Amino acid sequence: MPVTTIGTTTALVLIDLQNFVVGLPTTPSTGSEVVARAVELADAFHHHDGLGRHRR
Repeated sequence: MPVTTIGTTTALVLIDLQNFVVGLPTTPSTGSEVVARAVELADAFHHHDGLGRHRR
């Protein structure tokens, strides 16, 4: 799903994408797919000057 709109009051928060968590068997998306989507969203937010935070 492409990112088409980022509102001025929308924030992106990414939490706990660590190797252990990403390596767990998950459905419907694999850990690698989740990380790839998170990177895509973060890039879109940065490109559109959106508010994004990454927490460990």
